[in-house]
Amino acid sequence: MSVRKSNNYMKRSGDEYLLCDQKGSVDMKKPHGTYHGDNTDKDKKHTTKNINNNDIPIENNHVPYKAVILLLLAITGPVVIFNDLGFTFMSHSLKSTFQKQETYSTHEDGTGWHKADDITLNKYSTDICSIERVSVHDISQKKFETEYKHKKPLIIQFTQGASDWTDVNQWIPLQLIEKYGSHVLYSGKPREIVRHGGNGDTETRLDYFINELMTSSSNASNQTDLYVFDRYFFKDSNLYIKAPPYLEQQDGVDDSMFFLGASTSGVSFHKHAEGWNAVIFGQKRWFLYPKEKTPPGGMYPGYSQLDWFHHVYPMLDESNKPIECIQHAGDILYLPESMYHSTINLGHTVAVGIQKIQAVSQIEKLFYKDNKLERQGLIIERLSVLKKLYELIPENAEVHLKLGSVYEDLSDLKTAEKYYQQAIDIDPFFLVAILNMARVKSKLNEKDIADTMFRKVIKMNPNMWDSYAAYGSFLIELQKFQEALLIFKKGCELQPNMHPFWDYLRYCQESVGDWEGAKYSKEKMNKLSKS
Repeated sequence: MSVRKSNNYMKRSGDEYLLCDQKGSVDMKKPHGTYHGDNTDKDKKHTTKNINNNDIPIENNHVPYKAVILLLLAITGPVVIFNDLGFTFMSHSLKSTFQKQETYSTHEDGTGWHKADDITLNKYSTDICSIERVSVHDISQKKFETEYKHKKPLIIQFTQGASDWTDVNQWIPLQLIEKYGSHVLYSGKPREIVRHGGNGDTETRLDYFINELMTSSSNASNQTDLYVFDRYFFKDSNLYIKAPPYLEQQDGVDDSMFFLGASTSGVSFHKHAEGWNAVIFGQKRWFLYPKEKTPPGGMYPGYSQLDWFHHVYPMLDESNKPIECIQHAGDILYLPESMYHSTINLGHTVAVGIQKIQAVSQIEKLFYKDNKLERQGLIIERLSVLKKLYELIPENAEVHLKLGSVYEDLSDLKTAEKYYQQAIDIDPFFLVAILNMARVKSKLNEKDIADTMFRKVIKMNPNMWDSYAAYGSFLIELQKFQEALLIFKKGCELQPNMHPFWDYLRYCQESVGDWEGAKYSKEKMNKLSKS
């Protein structure tokens, strides 16, 4: 058995993941959350070609499975098998015949996009707004630079809404399909977009995506997986946004992103260089935290945004609540550098984000430098950078987490344990810090404590697939195959297209004599290999 990357693995975008491992793969001990526009995948072009996923991250045809699993666990820890989980693939659910265009002219306002229903608005909308709203007529270049730039967020409102800065008719479904229907965009599950450095990981034709969006149920729970998060479409199209001069986009300085999301889709907390977001249709609920304070619950993959909203947000006292507001269609939101943010879309939401490629502040430059050093595998140099960040923002739980991760890589487990505990003390909701602590406890041979902590993470957020991967691997290490089987089965439910989950489920099934189950898992793996 060998562990390898798929040729089509969605690698980290340059300086985007602050917490990816230096091997270029998804390492669950290191959450992924902070990204910016400098993108190592920028050479990707829109194409209609299907992507071949026959290169599977886990290959197991030659060496006895159990021996190699235990060898890998002994050498690298219980989560190594799940390092290479990122795929780019053509969405199967969207390969349906494109329906008649009349489907998209039924909405009451004539745009074709669906507004949020009352159930969604009652659950996710709010009257709270702690972001300043200013008319475009009341803000000059000088006022923007002295009061807002790099200082605080701002929502700019326009008399005629989006019509003041774009041709809104070009953004309705009929027009997008007619002019750009064959364009292939990058879409993804809201949970996974931040993990992939602010990129969708699934190639989808625009007309297929809109067709699926329109024909899906308006029920929020059925639509949250639908989200285009694409860095190429806007700049490759003839669509435009004429923003105020102080937000002017510059080639080579700014990156652009096209967003098209179902109601209740959105992305979990992340941060990057300064930018702004223009909503053409729909609404976005924003949650913001300053750079000094990591959002309660920490960075991805701890919570998807809906998980965070349901499990963490209601538990927050006033001192830990976010800055928040609803951005309506026609508004442009300015976001200062290094401000943590997440969103929930209300109704079908069409938006464009513009983001600086390079950081300018000392803190964000250090975060970017740390990410670059991580990609290069320069652990000692990373430690120097992180110590500087620790001095600048000592209450930032993410920095404590990163320090713990570096010390763990250096096999200084006691120091790693100290920093992970400090991250947990700052933020008791920080799932990834707890998960990391569980792994360190296992390495320190404190198996009972590790087991308790793994279970705690799963209880705090049953939808975090990373915890099932880590805990299942831990149970295999202890040769508790029946328990591991149940854990990997849940992982397969959460990530049914993730080959390694089925691979490990099959191994556990064979280990306990469940040959029928193992046969089914193998068939599932074969189907995934051919898709």
